[in-house]
Amino acid sequence: MAEKDVEASKIKELTDKLEEEISLSYYLKPGTITVSRDLIKALQDLLENPENWEEN
Repeated sequence: MAEKDVEASKIKELTDKLEEEISLSYYLKPGTITVSRDLIKALQDLLENPENWEEN
């Protein structure tokens, strides 16, 4: 179980960095930024609540 926690922690860290990079990107169109942020948020919610995977 600890291995899954470490893996989830690493994924969370990477999604946080990706969210920051998307926010700082001047090259993306506003629609792309919105979709990307929504996708990142969905991934983060899934990591926090894996038992609700079917619902997400």
